[in-house]
Amino acid sequence: MRTPLTIIVLLIGFFFFLQETVPLPDTVNISFYKAPENALIAAQHDSIISSNIIGKWKDQNSTLIFKKGGKHTTIYDKGISIEGKWEISKRVLKLTFEGLFMESQDAYLILSFKKNKMEYRQVSGEKDPTIWIAQKISDKP
Repeated sequence: MRTPLTIIVLLIGFFFFLQETVPLPDTVNISFYKAPENALIAAQHDSIISSNIIGKWKDQNSTLIFKKGGKHTTIYDKGISIEGKWEISKRVLKLTFEGLFMESQDAYLILSFKKNKMEYRQVSGEKDPTIWIAQKISDKP
């Protein structure tokens, strides 16, 4: 049986967990703990991320190159390179990979985005629990 104090502490903790940081229009520092409150804020987040993702990023096992116009290249640390298209919608980064015989797609929920760092996790296919942390290593693709 829970005491009233325990319930209050749990509710306060839950409240802080659900907080969202909404950036000023010229600030690139978005942390997500819940979905944006309205479609306008969601569209602003997508626009900020899309305009600042251009460049070269390094995560735990690959280098990601995002180009204007929605093209991307993923170069895995083991040397394999895959090209395709990227888009961001509702904080989800969708990567389409174009192969010789087939096309595949992965989707990643962006958990946090800063000018030089982003955190994301896979939300498509076999859901990998890894939180990917990418550091921007160049503004040029």
